[in-house]
Amino acid sequence: MFAGSGTTQPAGNSSVVALDKKADDVIILHVTDLTSYADFFVLASAPSDRQVQAIARFAAEELKKAGKA
Repeated sequence: MFAGSGTTQPAGNSSVVALDKKADDVIILHVTDLTSYADFFVLASAPSDRQVQAIARFAAEELKKAGKA
């Protein structure tokens, strides 16, 4: 899905999944130097709470399938 390697791939995959589910304003923040528990945060918005929940659920499922969650 994402042309990256190592720790960037899950973030890229999550952003692609979010865009596939019609998320708006997808942003990937590189936070490796700021936190000890994450390398990236993927932020996205959607017009409704229901759509946000669907995007988050689908992204989590896809990461599990890829063995990254």
